[in-house]
Amino acid sequence: MNRNREEGHDTRDPIIRLWIRLRDNDTCMICGRIYNPLLARIYPYKYFDRMEVDHVIPYSHYGRNDVENYQLTCYACNREKGAKLVLDKGE
Repeated sequence: MNRNREEGHDTRDPIIRLWIRLRDNDTCMICGRIYNPLLARIYPYKYFDRMEVDHVIPYSHYGRNDVENYQLTCYACNREKGAKLVLDKGE
């Protein structure tokens, strides 16, 4: 099986990122924190209010590079999650 990263969607694409933010209502899918764009403008280099696009099933666990396998997570949850599987919110 060819696991080329070019297959599927790229999370760096601004349109994909915007679509995921809109789909997930600017909310971390793990802890429920809501992204605040005002704080992000005031403190652009603070990680506590940064949202990231992450794989639900990690790529290392044969997760797909597909929009349905992406979720919005806050910086802290994404760092804690790493390459683990998190199936339920608040886990």
